[in-house]
Formats: sequence, C-alpha cells, structure tokens
Amino acid sequence: MVNNTCSAPPKRRRKSGKKARRIRAVKKSRLLYHRDEAAWKENLLRERILCYDTASTFLCSMNQAAYTPHLERVYNKMVKYLGHQKSKETDDMYARLERAFAVAYDTSLGHVRRNGDMLFSHIMQSVDLLLLIKPDVMTMEVMLLHETIKSCGLTEATLAERVGPAAAHLVQRFTELKKIRLHADTQEEVMQLREMLLVLAEDVRVILVKLATRMSGLLTLEGTAREKQIRLAKEMLEIYAPLAGRLGVYALKVRIEDEAFRVLHPKLYQKTASDLQLLNEEHPDILLVCKQEIAQLMQHHKLSGKIYGRIKSVYSTAHKMHQKHFDHPAELYDIFALRIVVDTKEDCYRLLGYVHEQFPPIAGRMKDYIASPKSNNYQSLHTAVTGMYPGNDMLPVEIQIRTRAMDDVAEYGIASHGAYKEMGSSTPDHGELWQQKLAMINREFKRIGRIPADDSTDFSRIIDKVFVITPKGDVVALPRHSTPLDFAYAIHSEVGHHCIGATVNEKAVPLSYQLKTGDVVSVVTRASHKPTGTSLLYAKTPNARSRIQAFLREAQRETFIERGRKLVDQALASVGKEPLDPSMSQLDALLGDGELKISGKERLLLKVGKSATTALSVVRKIYPDLRLGPDRKILQATVVRPEQKQYGEKAYIVGGDPAIPYALAKCCDQKIASCPATDLVAYISTQHTIRLHHKDCVHIRGKDPKRFLSVQGRI
Repeated sequence: MVNNTCSAPPKRRRKSGKKARRIRAVKKSRLLYHRDEAAWKENLLRERILCYDTASTFLCSMNQAAYTPHLERVYNKMVKYLGHQKSKETDDMYARLERAFAVAYDTSLGHVRRNGDMLFSHIMQSVDLLLLIKPDVMTMEVMLLHETIKSCGLTEATLAERVGPAAAHLVQRFTELKKIRLHADTQEEVMQLREMLLVLAEDVRVILVKLATRMSGLLTLEGTAREKQIRLAKEMLEIYAPLAGRLGVYALKVRIEDEAFRVLHPKLYQKTASDLQLLNEEHPDILLVCKQEIAQLMQHHKLSGKIYGRIKSVYSTAHKMHQKHFDHPAELYDIFALRIVVDTKEDCYRLLGYVHEQFPPIAGRMKDYIASPKSNNYQSLHTAVTGMYPGNDMLPVEIQIRTRAMDDVAEYGIASHGAYKEMGSSTPDHGELWQQKLAMINREFKRIGRIPADDSTDFSRIIDKVFVITPKGDVVALPRHSTPLDFAYAIHSEVGHHCIGATVNEKAVPLSYQLKTGDVVSVVTRASHKPTGTSLLYAKTPNARSRIQAFLREAQRETFIERGRKLVDQALASVGKEPLDPSMSQLDALLGDGELKISGKERLLLKVGKSATTALSVVRKIYPDLRLGPDRKILQATVVRPEQKQYGEKAYIVGGDPAIPYALAKCCDQKIASCPATDLVAYISTQHTIRLHHKDCVHIRGKDPKRFLSVQGRI
C-alpha cells in the first residue's frame, strides 16, 4: 500500500546515541512547527524527521510515509488482526481502515505535540495500545481519527464526507469529552465522573479510545512539569483504571495502574518492583515447572487446553500488601499464577478436582466465579495450592481455570462482546440509542446490582441521569428531565433563587427546557429576583423544589409578620396610642417586668397577620386599663386557615393586589399546578376566605359574579 523507501539524508558526523537523536528531533520539530504548511511539506521531502521513544517514525513526502520498524509493526498488527476478524466484520473493513489511516496521516501532517512528538506518532502509539483489547473496525477508525477535529481543524460534516457519518459522529463525541475538567476531591465525585464519561460518550467505543489515548499520554510524561504528571497519573488511577476494570478490559487496566503508580509513588514502585524481581530470581523456573506439572496432569486425564503463567503486577502487589498490612510480596498467595483455558465449563470443574487431588489447596482461597460471576461478567475458578514447585513445597501458586469464551471476557471485557456492536453504528440521528446500549450492557453484565462500592459504575442507575457541564468544564449530575432551574439550584441555593434564565450551548432557552447529557449550561441571574409559586412549575428535582418551598414559606412568614404589625399599629392608632417602635418595646408589657425576645414578638405578630388572634386583643393586653367596647371595629385580615395548602402570596396576584392572601381549593389543587394563571379565578367564600379554582371547576358554577376576583401570574 505504501512505498517505504525514501532518499537517504546527506551523511555527516553527528553525536550518536538515543539522547542525542531525541534532542535533535525535538529541536527540529519545534523549529518547523512555526513555519507555514508549504515550508513544512517541502522540508519533509528533503529530510527524515526522527521522533523518539516507542512512537518513533519519519515522514518523507506529502503523499508517502516511511515507517520505522515500530510503526510498520503497528500497521501490520492492525491488518493481521482484521484478517482474523473477517468472519465477524463486513467486507469493506480493509477499505475503511485504509481510508481512516489516509485521513489521519493527511490531516496530522505538520502538527506537533507540546512535548515535540509528531501528532501522527501519538496516534499510532494509541492504536498500538488499543490493539491490546481486540477492538472492532469502527473503534480503530475512531482511534485513527480522534485528533482530526480538535487538533487538525476538521468539522464533523467535513469528516463525515471523507469517512462516513458514523465514525465522524463518534469522533465528535470524543472531542466533546475534552471539554470536561476531570477533577474530583471526593470518592463520590470520582464515581460521578466515571458515570458521566460513560453516558456522555454515547458509545462504548469512545470510552475504549479514551482509555488508550490517555494511556498514551501517560507514557509520554517525561520532561513535563511534576504537577502535571501527578494530576494526570491521579486521574488515570482514580477514574480511568476503575473504568477499564468495570468494562473488563484488564489488559489496559494493568498497564494504566502500573504506569500511574510509577509516576505517583516512584520510590514505592521501585521497591515493589525490585522485590518482585528478586522473588522471581530466587525461583526463575517456577512458572515453567508449574506449567509442566499441570500439562502432565491434563494429559493424564485427557483434558485439552492452554496454560499461561504470570507474575502479579507491581501496582496490584503494592495495593494488596497495603490492604493486608504485609511487608513483602512473598507473603501473598497469588504472586505466581497459572491461567488454564479449557474447552467446556464441565472441564473447568473436572480440572479443579484433579488439581486439588494432586496438590494441597490453601484453605479459604477457593472462589467460584463461574456460578457467581463478578459484576463485569468475569467468570473463572480460582484456587491456590502448594507443593507444585520442588524447590519450595510451601510456595503458593494461584490457579485460574476458565473456558475460551470466559478468557476473552476476562482479558478484553466489553470489547469481546457483541453488546456494543449489535445496535448498529452510532449516527447523529440515534443519540438515544446509547440508553438502549447501556441497558444491553446491563443485561450482558449479570448481577449488576451487586457492585463493589469502591470501584464500580452501576449502568442501570446512570441511565436515569443526565450529565451537564458548567462553562468552566465541571460536571453536574441531575435526574433525567431536569431543567436549567434545577441546574441552578444544584450549583447553589442563591444561584437558584436569583435565576431568571439560562443559555444552553450558547443559546438562550426557557426555564422549562429539558437538559440533555453534554449540554453546556450557563445561568442568568438578577440580584433583585426572588422565587415565586410559579417557580415550582419549572423545578423538577426534589432538591430544587424543597429549596423553593422553603424560601416561599419564609417569605410568607415575613409577609404575615409585616401585616400583623400594620394591624397592631392601626389598632393602637384607633385608641390614640403611638405605633410600635422599631424594637416593639410596647409588647414587653405582655410579660410584665420581663423583656419579650424579638422572636417571641414576631411570633405574636405572625398570629395577628394570620388572623389566629386579633390586633384588638393585643392592644387590650398592652393597655389593660383602657376600656374598649366589644363592638370596636378594627380592620382585620382575611382569614387563611393554617391547614390550607399555600403556594406563597407571590405565586399569583389576586385582584391586582399582591398583599391579598389566598389558598388553593382542594378540588383544583392538581390542575392548578400544571395550568397558567389565565385559567384560574379567585372566589371569596361566605367565610371570607379566598380560594383559587380552575375556571371550569364545577363547584363555582352559578356563583355570584361579585364574589370573583381576577388572578395573574407573577414572574
């Protein structure tokens, strides 16, 4: 496909060595980065540009790429892998791969990363990591193209014309993930970020690509600021490694954990790695001997299968030592392990019995994950035995037994399933399909409800959430059908109280707009604005509704207190006395020589304002020597019974006067909550209470028109 030949550069004496080549490559890349595109391409025709480390490559012309052996190996691995998958994929898989490869190369030409690496080298390194988990063709397409929109300037529409709408849409989803600021201070926030990544990605392929690209970034941290190294490594260890485990892609999970652990705790990493190396040197042939023992046992009982050996990873070893308070890896039972892959489930149990007959099992180490799979559908039989290694009869060895299908799930997780392929390709018109895909994955992963709390993501739970983004890139999780007002109250109560509008993805939307995952939400506030009863119509979450109701109760309380004070002042004026002073000292007379606290005075005025007591009775208690006849008329308020449901005096304006109190009629309570104010009327009952009814309510038909007042909604 590609001509791998190019003219040799002119010979000259140079300092040899990897470090010298690396320095020259970085300097040249940074120099050429500032030239225009034509000069860049012209230079590529003349010279090889060597990029260092595992992503090393050189480019020789605008239309031809010359590879180092590494990049040639990566490309050949892709083609070879697709050859094995031909029965599963469509016939155009090679054409799709070559098309994506050509677009990635053409668009990344001339682009250099901050660390001096060629962008195309980073892409191919990420592809190499992705191949660890056996992706499908679409996943590899997205991997090859993942930088085309953000770094290379293509739009989703342009990319769709070149590679098709399905791949372009997933690349756009990947690009949008970069808006997120993945920062968490608590375990709850960490779990929320994992959930958000799954939902916002819209397709599990995007998550697999994200895992591989972040791992690639972790491998190229050398030379960057220590603070950045720690931030990225912590992000990988807390968010991406558990997410990889949740999806079952352990091949990437182990790489991520070890590399992040090396960056975060270099001394502990080196000590643990050295201890493991010494342990391996003490027993250099242990895995070979144990494999031979199992092979002979299987041959004797006429069982077929494959046997693999491994030494526990550095991070996993250090983590388990910390949990169990051990000082040395030799104290663990599973440092050395054999993985045996047999044909059937029955063979798994047969072989387990033969192993226990031949070698003494360690008590408490037998685990049957076939009968009781893990939450990510991992299935296997685990046991630990001694006596397998002649050099040390007490050296424990862990044995894992499973079928080929179980082994695929254990090694490649969701990438080995059809769950993320059977729904068809993702397109811009099928965003909601991801909810169905999550449900399908949920069915694939049995016992989803029994997920460990420390590193889990419950798919069945996150389907009922939306994840929206603040302008700063922070993530806010809300129940589905939430509105911008719910978002405002999720930020802070004061933001919600003063919210008058919102913009979503830089477009103004009403407060009734239903938020979708991935929306970038900004709240518009006004200092003078306060919530009213109509705010409850826009609030859907219990959090927002409870805060609005609390505000309305407090606002109503203040209104009744002020009203009670006015009534007492009127009553005092009617008997020739001065109105209440600011400290309401006249009310102290109610306790004789004592001093009534402000809260007690306010409670008294609240009773007057609610007509639970009369202002005249208060005046009589203040001035008991005054003779006030029982027929003394003092302006009293309309009675609002305490048991009547209140939506706050500011929810609606009755009769054009905001001060007129009212209650909702029980017969129309449900209708009022969902209809505009223009459909309401206020009715003055014979008990002089005002109740709000729907205009079509049967209980007010034929009533005296003079007893009706108009109702207006208040913004």
